[in-house]
Amino acid sequence: MLRLSGIGIAIYQSMRSSISPAKITAPTLGDIVHRERLYKIIDENAKTPIICISAPAGYGKTTLVNAYIEKRSLSCLWYKIDASDGDISSFFYHLGLASKKATGNKKEMPMLKPEYQLGIPAFTRHYFRELFARLSPDSMVVFDNYQDAGKDSVLHDLIQEAIQEVPQGYRLVFISREEPPCGFAKSNVNGDVLKISSELLAFTYEESVQAAKLLGINKKTDIDLLKNIHSCTKGWVTGFKLLLNRKDDLEEIGVDLEVASQDIVFEYF
Repeated sequence: MLRLSGIGIAIYQSMRSSISPAKITAPTLGDIVHRERLYKIIDENAKTPIICISAPAGYGKTTLVNAYIEKRSLSCLWYKIDASDGDISSFFYHLGLASKKATGNKKEMPMLKPEYQLGIPAFTRHYFRELFARLSPDSMVVFDNYQDAGKDSVLHDLIQEAIQEVPQGYRLVFISREEPPCGFAKSNVNGDVLKISSELLAFTYEESVQAAKLLGINKKTDIDLLKNIHSCTKGWVTGFKLLLNRKDDLEEIGVDLEVASQDIVFEYF
């Protein structure tokens, strides 16, 4: 059974002053490769209420979602999961702050109090009905870094309740370095989940060329190097950029790209 931690009003007020804006704010986009083929997949699944994007670090998961929202001019509530969300009182409180930021509605969201302890699933459904009512149609609610919830987190149970309340036209997006927990299986069986994995996220050669241009690399003069780096990194977005940034050193000392790629993986992680 889900249990309330006992966080009181005073602690809520303490959290108000200590929350990091990054927790409820989408990262700033710089110069990026727009992934039109992936945007198209998301567009084609517009009626699918759940999107799970899972891949190891450096595949551009967060950038994809952020850029898609900006490209399609969608409304968005952005929420970055961390260890504090294992406390469900903290989760609902911070999600309320994210709601205010996303909607401009200053009315307090329902607060989880001790009297709800025996009815947390019902409270969760009520909370998300209220949340979606405040968001505009076609909004996305994004849970970034979902893997940081932990495999045994009570948050997974809350999310299962939330999934039942997604209105038509709205979408929940989960960005994670790991596969979604098995609790998402029911939605997956019902065809309610669009899954985007590392295989889809990996750069195509054409996308690698676009990334090279953003880094000031001329395809015509470096085409062999681009092909080799793309091949060695197998479309891993960050690996491609890291190797490309070191291209002068690699060419000068004649380093084997396969070895260099493995070294970069080791360094990055």
